[in-house]
Amino acid sequence: MMASLQKRLANRSGSDRDRQFFSHCLHYLSMSSGAQVPLEDWMITSYEVDFGREIGAGGL
Repeated sequence: MMASLQKRLANRSGSDRDRQFFSHCLHYLSMSSGAQVPLEDWMITSYEVDFGREIGAGGL
């Protein structure tokens, strides 16, 4: 969650009101968890996942 918020803020996507809300949430999560999550280039957030139709099922 924290990585998603950081990435969203870094991309400056959304309105000013959205960014203010995300910034507040990130600050609160950082304070309550006591951890600062480093955002790395290889991390994938839920905002970057596209869900399409299922292409098949495993098994025989």
